[in-house]
Amino acid sequence: MPCGNYSVDYLHMGRFFQYLMFRHEAVQEFDYLWRLDADIETRLGIPCDVFEVMVRSHAVFGYYYYSDFDHHNCGVYEGRDAAFNYTRERGFEPNHLEIMPPQSAYMGFWGIFQMKFWKSKFALEFGEYVDHLALAYTNRLGEQAFYALTTSVFVSPQALHQYAGVGPFMHRGYEIIMGKREVNGFNLIQDDVFCPEASEWDCNEIFECYERNPSQSNAEVD
Repeated sequence: MPCGNYSVDYLHMGRFFQYLMFRHEAVQEFDYLWRLDADIETRLGIPCDVFEVMVRSHAVFGYYYYSDFDHHNCGVYEGRDAAFNYTRERGFEPNHLEIMPPQSAYMGFWGIFQMKFWKSKFALEFGEYVDHLALAYTNRLGEQAFYALTTSVFVSPQALHQYAGVGPFMHRGYEIIMGKREVNGFNLIQDDVFCPEASEWDCNEIFECYERNPSQSNAEVD
């Protein structure tokens, strides 16, 4: 099994979050869907209405953490090949797949989905295509890579929103900090302009986050 030995139940979970979730009858009535891992903790409360942020930013997908690290590359090369084959067979160019590093992933513990996009005919057809390849089982293609593939095939980077400044998360006892505020140079933001009260943390490119000093921030504004 590539990328380690995973239980069938774990692989089922990955398939659910990239394929079955958008087809489940329980979510069909919703405009937006917010997926959080059950073992997530936050140091700060979530200071904004995350759905309002999606509406105001006109985003189809909201994420917290982007990774292009090699250790997150389970199935992504096979998934990337599948995405290029899909677009080639249908005679169109993917929107920004070319500029995404091959191992790109939007980490799955936080994701907000505009259901109009994720239930659209083209998004569902792409999901069907990938699912028929069984990459979730043969190569452990995870949902985090699937989200990167789907969005980079169909929408521009401007249709993605990164939730900046909500501070570190704890995931399975480990601290997870956003670190990057861009994907391969685009979608760069200093603060989350749609949730300015959330921007209490400054993070750099080597995954160090510091709580902003309010008096220092006010002095800079003055």
